Amino acid sequence: MEAVRDPFQPLLHLIGRYRQDIHYLRPPPSAQAFPTIQAHIGPLPEGLSDFLHRWNGANLFKGSLRLRALTDLAPAAAEHPEVILFADGPGPGDRWGYARVEGGFHFGRWEGNSLRPLHEDFHRWLLAQARMLDEQRTDESAQLALRIEVDPDDGLLLTAAGEQLMMEGDGDAALKCFHKAVARSPELPHAWQRLGEALLSVDRTEARNALLMALRCTRLPLPYAGAPVAERDLFRLLEAHFPAGDPGWERELGHFLSERATDIHREEEADVLEAAALAWMRCRLARGGRQGARALLAQVRDRASAFTCPPLLPDLQLQLCRMDTDLGNHDEAEEQIRQMRAQAPVLRARALLALARIAHIRDEPWVEEILDEALSGEGRAGAPGAGGLTDEADRAEVLLIRIERGGWDLLPEALRLARGLQDTGLLARCALLSGDRAREGGNHEGARSYYNACSTDPETWLRARVRLGDLSPGAQEAAVHYRAAIEGFQTMQLPMREAWARLRMARLGDESQLDPALKLFRSASLPTGVAAVDSLRGSPGAHLPWHLNLAADYARQRHDAQRLRPPWTRADADRPERRLLAHRAAIAACDSRMVAALSEQMRADLLHVRRADLRVQGPPAMRFLAMADLLAGHPSWEAARELLHFLREDVPNEAVSRGLTGALIRSPNMSLVQLLLDSLKEGQRPDPTTLARTIEILGWRREPEAIGRIMQLAATGSLPVRKAAITALGRLHATQATDLLLGLIDAPDLAEAASVSLLLLGEWQGVDFHGQALARRQFLQRPAGEIVGRFGGPNYLLLLLSLLDREGVAGIGAMQGLGLMGNVRAVPRLIEIVGDRDPARANVAGAALALLTGHSEDLEAPHPRLRWSQWWDANGGRFSEGARYREGRPLTVRRLMERLGHDDPAARLSGYDELAISTGQRLPFDSDGPWRIQIAHRRAWDRWYADNAHLLPQSGWLFHGRAI
Repeated sequence: MEAVRDPFQPLLHLIGRYRQDIHYLRPPPSAQAFPTIQAHIGPLPEGLSDFLHRWNGANLFKGSLRLRALTDLAPAAAEHPEVILFADGPGPGDRWGYARVEGGFHFGRWEGNSLRPLHEDFHRWLLAQARMLDEQRTDESAQLALRIEVDPDDGLLLTAAGEQLMMEGDGDAALKCFHKAVARSPELPHAWQRLGEALLSVDRTEARNALLMALRCTRLPLPYAGAPVAERDLFRLLEAHFPAGDPGWERELGHFLSERATDIHREEEADVLEAAALAWMRCRLARGGRQGARALLAQVRDRASAFTCPPLLPDLQLQLCRMDTDLGNHDEAEEQIRQMRAQAPVLRARALLALARIAHIRDEPWVEEILDEALSGEGRAGAPGAGGLTDEADRAEVLLIRIERGGWDLLPEALRLARGLQDTGLLARCALLSGDRAREGGNHEGARSYYNACSTDPETWLRARVRLGDLSPGAQEAAVHYRAAIEGFQTMQLPMREAWARLRMARLGDESQLDPALKLFRSASLPTGVAAVDSLRGSPGAHLPWHLNLAADYARQRHDAQRLRPPWTRADADRPERRLLAHRAAIAACDSRMVAALSEQMRADLLHVRRADLRVQGPPAMRFLAMADLLAGHPSWEAARELLHFLREDVPNEAVSRGLTGALIRSPNMSLVQLLLDSLKEGQRPDPTTLARTIEILGWRREPEAIGRIMQLAATGSLPVRKAAITALGRLHATQATDLLLGLIDAPDLAEAASVSLLLLGEWQGVDFHGQALARRQFLQRPAGEIVGRFGGPNYLLLLLSLLDREGVAGIGAMQGLGLMGNVRAVPRLIEIVGDRDPARANVAGAALALLTGHSEDLEAPHPRLRWSQWWDANGGRFSEGARYREGRPLTVRRLMERLGHDDPAARLSGYDELAISTGQRLPFDSDGPWRIQIAHRRAWDRWYADNAHLLPQSGWLFHGRAI
């Protein structure tokens, strides 16, 4: 009988060639050690177990390769208990581990947070490592050759060798390696995928079989981090081997997703899951089942959310968003986009593109601004981001949307991208737009030629059929095209396109199409479509209650977002603002009958507001605000007259009154401007409240024609009218009113407004007057200290410090002024006051310290003065006496610009005034206006700053761009 061969004989033979001090094999462990360690880390691989039974670890080649003792075996990391480290070296960071797989173990190098598998047998791994050290092989390709020499039947090594041969261009040799790899290790999915890829140019049937085996061998979760797995392009390769919508292919994908993808532990697993889900979606979509495809994606997303490590699945989310957009589920799509806003910049940019597509389909504003943000990667506050759209298909989509909105000069670039990508869908859309361009230029024959070229893409061809109907000389021929489009859109489950095609049929006289179209438009809450149906029926106000209910709901959402009611942020105001403006556009397209209907409803809701509901979020109040916004968008003289009427009404709810005023400030109705100007004439005598509101509106609108009359009212009107007029003169930059305002700064009730307006006009005397009054202990009102502190500069420090011990508004105003001044020399005196017995003084001093330093202490806790003193002793060294501070940071023009993004509207307004006074610039900023208008204003300030930053002092106190 042949003797059993010792599996460690090759290793012992190699070791025997060296002196005894080069290698050290430790004595075997005790018999009790194995059960203990296996209870901790699980069963040991057979070869490693044999080694450790014989030698309890080893140091080979003077410690270059160290095999760990039994008690030193340990998981690679707490989050990777499935990988056990068993050896180290020869490099200082080299660590070797093993992991259990179906049918055995994989041995390899632990790199980062994953195991790079190299061998399926411990003996072969050990001999290969020893020989590499013996022969001093350091080149990676030479190491691979030696590993294959030692272990010629290892599936992992054969796959790696085949990949190397493919890179070298030896396809035949690579194919042989892959065949041997799958024969030796048929459970390796990446080996099957490589075999399938190598067979594509040889035998497509065998290639498909190999690729299918790669899919069938893939199971999620992977047994360990770094385990061989099929790559996500496997699904695209397989799709090319099946007819579109093939049921067999769909069954394969469904089986994989439901039975072989049971959990997700790692990112590479999520890639495979996502690719499979998208392939499943495309298969279902090819048969026209858009609803079903959407349901499949939602099913995978919802199931993945319960996995061990819920994956992001960005491409799946974006496809789901696109499905919802096509199906008219626009709010659901936007909710997904909202969740992607905080993700990586590239994903956020792609989400913005999806958002722009929704806004474009719905005829909403700011599509171009959203596209610009997606391309540039800018953040919502206008700050540069880390990157925008990088994929050429996405950039082509941007161009196509812009072309559809009139950017014809972009068509050649879109065609170039589409041809480069060889995307039939993009090429068909370019042909469609080329036809639109030809049609617009009167070249109808050329347009028909372009439209007929769209047949390569089913959806675009249906859109072209609608246009061919528009060009048809007779109603009968047009109806043929329209009916074909309607039936096609129904089959493809594209309800919005179907509804617009039905309206074409209705214009031909087929009124039976109106009800189905209306139902589709209402299901998507599409105001332009509903208004179009009503217009065709000759009753533009038929759906006014529908418009109003939706608009009221959007007004409430906007109100909640602007005031940061959980879970909303200010950026969440974007969606309801776009929706409101879309309803406004639909209302604006109607005649004056709509104005009468709106006005009647507004009067009814105003009665409810007066009688019972003083809550700004109450339904009558929200509906009234929404209707005011809709009415403000109507361009007619009748709408302007009604708006002026409501401005004169008694509105007991201040928030509702402010909302009405805001609607008039932002109204594009130029007739309203003339009526407002007329109401200022001396012959008309509106009540003081209405007059003050009118002046405020004209001031914010910056209407220069109003300056003369406003100056008269600033001199002779009642107190609220004079205050409004003085403030408006500053907003209007009425430099001719400087002398008038200077004459009003000594009026106690007008001094604050006059001083701020003078500062906006570049006149310093308002601050100087307050400083002199404070020094004389005269005219001591709280705003005096605030004005001197905010705008006066460091020369007023000693004056404000001298007023700190005064009682009442003088001392309180001085403390607030010191906080706004931002001079650290005031900190010790303010710290003394936080321990004052008067809680009002202590609280104001604490607020001033927090404003200056950015740090706060609980004044209700014991010894606030001591705690503030200890904090200042520890941190005061980082503050410089030569700088001005706000919230612990030097106050610069850039910091003032950042304040325009504050969550509080009052803080944004005061920050804007301070910015305008510090820089002397009159760039606009709507502190309580639509979110994207504010973003546009902030970006304009950013551009101004980029051009002028070198001219501005970098710190300290500024007045109209000059250091004080």
